[in-house]
Amino acid sequence: MSITPHWTWPGREGQPVTLLVMSNAERVEVRLNGRVVGEATVDRIMGNEFVVPYAPGRIEVIARRGGSPVARAAHETAGPPVALRLTPARTVMAGDGEDAQPVTIDALDAAGRHVPTANLPTRFAVEGAAIIGIGNGDPNSHESEKGNARSLFNGLAQVIVQAGEGRGRIVMTATAPGLKPARLTIDRAGLAPPAQVAVTLAAMAMREWRRSPAMATRPDPALAPVDGDNNSWAFVRSGTPVDPDRAGRWRIYRTTVTPWRRVAQEGA
Repeated sequence: MSITPHWTWPGREGQPVTLLVMSNAERVEVRLNGRVVGEATVDRIMGNEFVVPYAPGRIEVIARRGGSPVARAAHETAGPPVALRLTPARTVMAGDGEDAQPVTIDALDAAGRHVPTANLPTRFAVEGAAIIGIGNGDPNSHESEKGNARSLFNGLAQVIVQAGEGRGRIVMTATAPGLKPARLTIDRAGLAPPAQVAVTLAAMAMREWRRSPAMATRPDPALAPVDGDNNSWAFVRSGTPVDPDRAGRWRIYRTTVTPWRRVAQEGA
């Protein structure tokens, strides 16, 4: 059960907003500030669209099955951002020098609600771990995905941290101009690094072969099918059993291979 988009559109009061509701119930009912503004039989494949004139407050969807409510989803109009929040995927990390996880940063209003319109610059600092990547989901952003700064997009950004080795604590902070900073503590367990996978030499398989017609005498090894010959020379795939010629005749098997080193040298 879900409803999109958010319900914070300052300056668009009275203007239509298209809602997309996804559910697997039988019917859905949309309410704005407690008043029913739409209902429909559920389309489980495409979802259901409702056009609702915007008014600040609470937009809620109730899913029903057999007439009884079975699920709810809602958005409330958020106020101006006043603080940041840090939310980790996990509260404990391995502490093996390899374990990594994303930490989400978002902006909150005075009531603790996510502010989806807060596109603010933020900065991060971390102790006991390293920042190995940052992002915000904005396809038009040209900000670096490395470093310790990223703007919020629709009120969100994400930092990927990699824990240091040994037991201890990871302390992460996030700041933005005019907002209360956020502080997060993650426990770091002193686990041994996982066993390394042994390096194996790569094998380049030669799978597609051509097989000449049977010949009474030993042919010249340089013999090859002419371009476009799809009949006299058979197509053979390696690993496919082929019975020997009981008459003792000869055949040539040929294939063409571009070595990896040559491919690399040519820049591919």
